Amino acid sequence: SPIVHGKKVIVPAFIEGNALVAFDGVSGKVAWKQEVPGYEDNWSTPILVEAEGRTDLVLSVPGEVWGLNPDSGKLRWYCEVPGSQDSRASVTAFSDVVIASAGGRGANLSIAVRAGGKGDVGESHVLWETRYSTGISTPVVHNDRVYCVKDSVLSVFDLKSGDRVSQARMSGSSEAANSGGGRGFGAGRGYGRGSDYSSPIVSGNHLYYAKASGEIFVYELGDKPKQ
Repeated sequence: SPIVHGKKVIVPAFIEGNALVAFDGVSGKVAWKQEVPGYEDNWSTPILVEAEGRTDLVLSVPGEVWGLNPDSGKLRWYCEVPGSQDSRASVTAFSDVVIASAGGRGANLSIAVRAGGKGDVGESHVLWETRYSTGISTPVVHNDRVYCVKDSVLSVFDLKSGDRVSQARMSGSSEAANSGGGRGFGAGRGYGRGSDYSSPIVSGNHLYYAKASGEIFVYELGDKPKQ
């Protein structure tokens, strides 16, 4: 998805053209273009993060997290995300703490890294790693807790430590019953238990999650979310 920074519209055209492109919002002319050969397995959206008195354009790419200058597209900092073959979930941030998840078959790692710095910040800015991948769904942060959805399970992690606080299976989903056949949208099309393609959102003290089956799940938030 495109994002706006000042008078620029930044478009992640990784799949279409191995590039990140910024357009002038008034004229539509290319303001800058950062070509990224070999990173076409990237479906994520960058975000803007305030850190160290500046704005970083932060994005997930296969195997790494990048912090760019949004005015020029130049790389400011990066760190490794081990075990990542592609980038499906977008990064999320709370203040200057960025959370990224490895993507691809067998990926099983998420990290928290403090935005800012210069060059390889893997040793200086990574706050924690945890053996969990969000898959496709982008996590959301609320009250020092990170909420992630994968395979019909809502997991809660501590933002400061990365420790898992709790997890709960989404109760009452029709997907398990329909995964073997039938005519429903969630049936017979590979949507089964893994139809977690959307990302959760938070409003007030509630989390909302829409599945490909057409169902929406609502949780009251806390260390043990109540459906």
